[in-house]
Amino acid sequence: MYKSFLIKYGEIAIKGKNRYLFEEALVCQIRYALKEAEGEFHVRRLQGRIYVDAAGEYDYDEVMQALSHVFGIVGICPVVLLKDEGFERLAEDVIAYMQGRIINLHISLLPWNRGSNPNFWSFMEDTPKGVTIHQINAGIDTGKIIFQKECFFDPQKETFLSTYETLNREITELFKEKWQELLTGKFVLAEQNGEGSCHTMKDFKRIKSEIDFAWSDTIAGVVERYKEYKERSQGKEEFV
Repeated sequence: MYKSFLIKYGEIAIKGKNRYLFEEALVCQIRYALKEAEGEFHVRRLQGRIYVDAAGEYDYDEVMQALSHVFGIVGICPVVLLKDEGFERLAEDVIAYMQGRIINLHISLLPWNRGSNPNFWSFMEDTPKGVTIHQINAGIDTGKIIFQKECFFDPQKETFLSTYETLNREITELFKEKWQELLTGKFVLAEQNGEGSCHTMKDFKRIKSEIDFAWSDTIAGVVERYKEYKERSQGKEEFV
């Protein structure tokens, strides 16, 4: 059961220098309202937010009912408190807590082109193109695949902008089409097969500085410049 609640309030948030006075008044009203609920509670202000912490067992419905009648509250969000052990541990804890219910919509045909700028790299490295709905895990786009769709383009006619827009339409349509399965969990998970590829924003910036281009450029021309760049780079390595 949840042990804390984040209290969202309305007009108080736009008050000026005397905002804290309104927040303190709301805290008092919350404490008073919770006297009607079974259990012991601590109400606190922290960095512009108000939290209600349960000190032990309590009746969830009674608490929600009591808080819902406090004037000024516009939302009550149950929260999970975790010990601060760094961002990576936090990510692992959140993913574990959600038990596979966090998904990502990625515009590549995983396992190809994980990470940054997947559409760009799919043409630069001539890898399969498409869209993927997958579970989120602690890795970079390495979660199990839920749904996928392969897409095909003509680099002689297409630009990075046009293919990006197409992929975004495709992933949106795939999400809409599979919404009921996603909502009910009626799907079969698949492991990502093969090594695939992964890129960072740093990788992209390095290439962009060497072969300057616009997103509206025809893809085939940029690919040729990329090939020339790679040949020059390999030649320098051989010379060294």
